[in-house]
Amino acid sequence: MAASLSIVIYKGSPIDASEFRHTALFLEFPEATTLLIHVTGASGFFQAEVRPGEEPTRSKKFIKKIFVGTITGQTKTAIESTIKFTPIDNSDRSWNCQNWVGDALKKLSDRQWITGGAFSKAIDAMVEVIIDAPDEA
Repeated sequence: MAASLSIVIYKGSPIDASEFRHTALFLEFPEATTLLIHVTGASGFFQAEVRPGEEPTRSKKFIKKIFVGTITGQTKTAIESTIKFTPIDNSDRSWNCQNWVGDALKKLSDRQWITGGAFSKAIDAMVEVIIDAPDEA
């Protein structure tokens, strides 16, 4: 099974500053199913959440979808659980969803489910969108 993997970036809340921009991973499968996987909560209380059937572009806060790559040779369940169980660092107050997306992509790269080049390119593109936030905290 092949899955298209993207990073999704949303406007920050309560203001659209870089540190408040929300990031998630978005998977599209051949059978027209989708999964949005992200961490929710506040610093020290983050937890992973999976949203089946999500369409990020319909959100009023949607900014951009960045294609990372196509994952092949893995089941939907394996892909979902590998991403969902990426460690969450609730001990570091500066850690957030942006770090989690990077950690999840690194995990996929380490397993060779995406290339190192795709990982680097996606992280660079994500950072560019994040730092383009119009507000300052």
